Amino acid sequence: MHHVVHCLDHPNVGDRRQASQNDHRAHLQGAPGKLLVAGPLVQGEDQAVIGSFFLYEDATAEQVESFLRNDPLNKAGVWKSVEVRELVKRIDNR
Repeated sequence: MHHVVHCLDHPNVGDRRQASQNDHRAHLQGAPGKLLVAGPLVQGEDQAVIGSFFLYEDATAEQVESFLRNDPLNKAGVWKSVEVRELVKRIDNR
């Protein structure tokens, strides 16, 4: 089973995001299941960070949601919204 996570940041939280980044990266090492893809969502020519994206495999929605609640970016109030959705993988071109 795969889960897609789409997080959008509150406005003007770049400093909080930066301050939490090392702890966030360390936290990701304990991800449930397998964390296949992770990275910032960006916008515009300046590639301003506006959120985060994750793709998990072999974890339940409850495990992913619990893990995200404890993420340093979430605890620092960076994310305005966090959505976890199940993905039915039909194509994988890796």
